[in-house]
Amino acid sequence: MLRKVYTSGADQVLARPPPKLNVSVQVSWPSSLRGFKDVDPSDVDARAVFARIAKEHEAMIEVEDLDGLISITVKATNRAKAREILQVLRDQLLYRPGEDEVWRAHLIVRPPKDGGSSLATVLPPKEGTTGRRAIAVASKELIPIGSVSGLATMAKYRADLTKTLNHMAGILRYTPNGMRMKVRFGSLVLDEWRKDKPEYSLDELEALVRRAGTRSTAHMLNMVSESAAKRLMDLFSPTNKELPEIVRGFLEGEDGEPTRAYSLILETKNLHIESTLERVMGQEKRDQTQGRKKGPDYIIGPLVTHQLEKQHRAAEVVTVCPESDHDWAFEIRKTAAEQETRPSAPFKVEDLEKYIAFTGASLRGGFPNISIRNYLLDHFAVRRIHGKVSLRYTLGMNYTLEINFYHEWQRNSPAQQASAPPSTTASVMLYGDDWDNDMRSGVSTPRQWDNSFAKQFLRQSEDDEVPGDQPGKLADQLDHLLAWVEWIQKGLDGVDSKEKSKVMGKAA
Repeated sequence: MLRKVYTSGADQVLARPPPKLNVSVQVSWPSSLRGFKDVDPSDVDARAVFARIAKEHEAMIEVEDLDGLISITVKATNRAKAREILQVLRDQLLYRPGEDEVWRAHLIVRPPKDGGSSLATVLPPKEGTTGRRAIAVASKELIPIGSVSGLATMAKYRADLTKTLNHMAGILRYTPNGMRMKVRFGSLVLDEWRKDKPEYSLDELEALVRRAGTRSTAHMLNMVSESAAKRLMDLFSPTNKELPEIVRGFLEGEDGEPTRAYSLILETKNLHIESTLERVMGQEKRDQTQGRKKGPDYIIGPLVTHQLEKQHRAAEVVTVCPESDHDWAFEIRKTAAEQETRPSAPFKVEDLEKYIAFTGASLRGGFPNISIRNYLLDHFAVRRIHGKVSLRYTLGMNYTLEINFYHEWQRNSPAQQASAPPSTTASVMLYGDDWDNDMRSGVSTPRQWDNSFAKQFLRQSEDDEVPGDQPGKLADQLDHLLAWVEWIQKGLDGVDSKEKSKVMGKAA
């Protein structure tokens, strides 16, 4: 049975004079057993590849499924162009060694500063999950911090991290999809561990984590507590001498306040719908002057709707940090392929204005508290509704830190007259200002990236400094990023290194 899967580039080809469309080259696409990817009719990423190639070469590409055998037909103005397009398709759909493995978590352990001899690791239960997280505790055999073994272990960690990032970028440069990269903070949760072994040395922990990575028996929770996020926020003050001068200068220019954005997010079974909230400045004064009822404090902006697709796999390089309460990871996700028409929301802005009322109070981060009528949830099948506050801090000429607070409202019980207080979580992420452009869609592959991940993505300017007791400059791009990561972790933990040692000593 012959079934047409899809056609790309028909519009621009059929718009040309018919006599020029005189060459058709057809090929039955080989399976993955011969080194090529399978063309899945439901693969939106493959559709995007065919559409881009057809547009670039002003040709038409038709894909058909004949009893499971994929047939690709290229129609162009001459045979040479058609064969050129087929060669491009072969390059695009060729498997690269390690391509499957890159879309999983690669786990690395950041060793204690003393090399690991003075610290052991235990796996206490992670609250809210069935898994466990690695926590360092003081052991009986202590060695001086900064020993030769400690420095050698840190050098190995840094080399492993560099090698993994370079390998990942080498594979992803052949990905035509748009991608987004973030440095995220949270907790790595182990789903499997030895039930009879409560304590691990550094070598044993590395073996356990390595096994979890290859078996996909660990997952990263990219959320932090509200209190941890607030502690980090409090560090961003123009008077904090730990911050580089350029960062304090940005804060002074913003009166010590970060850039804030508010949005309302609603999710149905298949849709993610988001709307910005804009404060109406001077509303109270206008109401008093004109002697009318109180007007709205906020305006609900236009609705932006996206289809909820299956979660794209992530390429992650996770650093497990037993000495900190928070782990961190490079996370790269494919962005969804662009759709010709976006889905429409089941409701309008007017519906939200009718069934959502602003109470006048504010939640953490300044988000306006709201009251929600159950009719909105029931009639439009809304499964989740939450408010998001995004705070952005400039860390120099290339990096931005984003702290997000998520307030989620629950359905009212029949006895409730008003909405129950929302639950609040937070996320913390760091990203480079040029990363989205480096990973944009619609470019030819392989992408023209530097072979060094650090040189390509971890750029820094002459004026960029790292935070700490004595802010200063680091020449190496990776060391510069790691210094910011460690400072952010300490801010989230809420205790300095000396206090942390006391806490770990008591835990032992």
